[in-house]
Amino acid sequence: MKKVLLIITSLLFAITVNAQIAGINLGDDYETVKEKAEQKFGPSYESSHDIITYHDIGYGNIYWANLAFLFQYDSGRSYLKQIMFINSTNTASDAKAEREKLKGMLDKYNWEPKILFDGFKSYVAHTDDGMTVMIGVNKGNYGEGYDINLMYMKNFVTESY
Repeated sequence: MKKVLLIITSLLFAITVNAQIAGINLGDDYETVKEKAEQKFGPSYESSHDIITYHDIGYGNIYWANLAFLFQYDSGRSYLKQIMFINSTNTASDAKAEREKLKGMLDKYNWEPKILFDGFKSYVAHTDDGMTVMIGVNKGNYGEGYDINLMYMKNFVTESY
């Protein structure tokens, strides 16, 4: 009986453990993410209850203008629900080229093209463990330039009404 429980527990643990992105798991709590991110990237630019942000970091042989870790909460427990890498360009054609470059670099995912943000093509992939990965382009903040976003997402809190 103990062996069966151990196998079931190990299987459940394996199902809930997520792929590591920058050494951090989706689903990790706020304090764990903050500690791991500071070890990897140094002090954050901003941190609050819902988000930890970094500017000007290198990851995956790419220079990123911004990196954000976003959280959700349930009964006082925090869960990392999204990791978002962001770059900016001056032109739409440069943003599209960066999007295609990222898609090629991340060829392990089964990408589906979708029109999502500001009418630009995005790529979305779903993993077996429930994670969604997205590469998107959108108009930059305040209507200036264009952003390229690489997002890893998973929902840990289910709302019921």
